[in-house]
Amino acid sequence: MIPTLLRALASRWPVVLAWFLAAWIARLLLLRFAGYVGNYSGLAGLLLLPLAVMARMGGWFGMFLAVRDALPNLRDARAARVLREGPSRRRELSETVLAGVVPFFLIYAAWGMLSEDGLAYTSAAADQFGNAGATDRPLEVGLGWLPITVLLVALALRWLLGRFEERLPRGVAPLGVYLEAVWVLMTIFVIQDLVELALGWLGTRRLIVPIIDAIDTLRSDTSWFAAVSDAIGWIANALGDVVAQPLAWFALAAVVFATLLPPGPPRDPTASRTARWSAGAVALWNRQPRWLRRFGEWASGDLRDRWVPFGRAAALLRHTGAATIATYLLLFAVTVAAHSWIEFALFRVLGPHDLGFWIAASDPIALIADALIAPVQLVLVAAALDTAIGRTPGVAAIGASAAMSPPAAVNEPAAVNEPAGSSAPAAVSRSASGSPAAADPAR
Repeated sequence: MIPTLLRALASRWPVVLAWFLAAWIARLLLLRFAGYVGNYSGLAGLLLLPLAVMARMGGWFGMFLAVRDALPNLRDARAARVLREGPSRRRELSETVLAGVVPFFLIYAAWGMLSEDGLAYTSAAADQFGNAGATDRPLEVGLGWLPITVLLVALALRWLLGRFEERLPRGVAPLGVYLEAVWVLMTIFVIQDLVELALGWLGTRRLIVPIIDAIDTLRSDTSWFAAVSDAIGWIANALGDVVAQPLAWFALAAVVFATLLPPGPPRDPTASRTARWSAGAVALWNRQPRWLRRFGEWASGDLRDRWVPFGRAAALLRHTGAATIATYLLLFAVTVAAHSWIEFALFRVLGPHDLGFWIAASDPIALIADALIAPVQLVLVAAALDTAIGRTPGVAAIGASAAMSPPAAVNEPAAVNEPAGSSAPAAVSRSASGSPAAADPAR
C-alpha cells in the first residue's frame, strides 16, 4: 500500500491540490452568499447552505476521480468497465455524486464539519447584517412545519426524478443532486433539534436530575473518578479520530468507486448463521407474488443502491488482512497528528503578535495546514481501497479480461466522451495494458 500511495502522490499531487483549493474557494463564496440571503429570509439561506456543503463534496469526489487512474487495480477495473459498457464520463460522475450524497453528509455531520459550516454561515450573515431590509436571522428556522414540509417536498421530488430519470433530459441531474442534499441536510437539522429537545426534557425530569447531580458531586469530590471519566472520554475521542473516521472515509471511497468494486466470490449460504438467515430471507421474498416483488424492488431501488457499496467495503476489509488495515489506520493517525503539528509550527514561526493579528491569521494558517494534509489523506484512503481490491479473490483477472474483451459500442458522441483528437479504443488499450489512461476531463 505504501508504494502505491507514494506513486499516486507523486503523479497526482498538483491535480488533487487544485481540486481542494477550488472546492475551498467555492464553499467560501457560497457561504457568504447564503449568509447575505439569510438576513432577508432564514429559510432561503438554509436552502442555499447545501450548495456550500456540495462544493466541498464535489472537491472530495473530484480528488477521488483525479487519483483513480494512478491506482493500478482501480485503473484496470475502469478499463474493464469501459470495454464492457463503452466510455461515458458524464454517467460515471452522475452515478458517483448521487450515490455519495447520503454517506458524505452523514460523515460530514458526525465529525463536526456540518457544525463548522453552520458557524461560518452564521458568521457570514452577521458580517453582512444591517443592509436595508435585512430583518431576518439566518438560523431562525427551527423545528416546525416549514422545514419538515421542505424536507418532504425535496424527498418526494428527488424520488420522482430517480424513478423517471431515463425519460428526463440529462440537464436535470444537478437538480437531483441538489434535492438529495436538501432533504438529507434538513433531516439532519430536524434530528439535531429533536435530540436537543429530548435531552432538555430529560434534564428536567425528577428521576434524571439527582443522577446528574450525583455524578457532578462525585467528579468534584473524588479525584480518581474524574481521572477515569476523563480518560474514557479521551479514549473515545481518540478512537473516533484514528479508527472510526478512517474507516468511514474508506466506506465513502467504496461508494465513490462503487461501479468499479469487484462483486467478490460467491458466498456459501450454509457457511454461517447470518448467511443462512440471509438465504432464508431471500428465499421467502422470492416466494411472494410477482406484483409485490416488483413493487418492492421499484420502491426500494434507491435505498439498495446507496447502501450496497457499504457491504462491499466490509467484504473488502475482510480480505485485506489485519496488517494492511493496521498500516492504513496508523498512517491516517499520523496525518491527523501532522495537521496539528503544522499549525503549531506556523504559530511558532510567526512569533508573538496581538489578538487582532491572530484573528486575521487563523484562517490562512488553517488553510495551509488543510491544503498540505487533506490531499494526502484522500490519496491514502484511495490507496487503501485499491490495495483492498487487489487482495480480493478473483480481481487479478480483471486486467486480463479487459484486454481480451471487445470494446462495447459507444452510443454517445465522441465530442462529449473523449478529448478532441483521441479515439476511445486507443485510450482503452493503453489503460488495459497498464500504461496511464487518457486524460480525464474531470481532472
